[in-house]
Amino acid sequence: MTSQGTIWRWNPAKGTGVIKLPDETLVWFHLSAFDNAEFNDIAEGVPVDVDIDHTPQGEFLCRASRIQLSLPVSWQS
Repeated sequence: MTSQGTIWRWNPAKGTGVIKLPDETLVWFHLSAFDNAEFNDIAEGVPVDVDIDHTPQGEFLCRASRIQLSLPVSWQS
């Protein structure tokens, strides 16, 4: 199931970060989970669509298995 969230933390040196969902769930991610993003596209505050794997990752209860940049609302029809 795909959820919408926002990149909340991003560590370019490690290629890892955290996505925050609207319900405040924090989802760990690695750069390799992105489908359609360049390294420079990834930044805190960017909206994303994320598929969640409910396997714990460190201190996080789940991790991203697939991430896509969300289309801006103005592009959606």
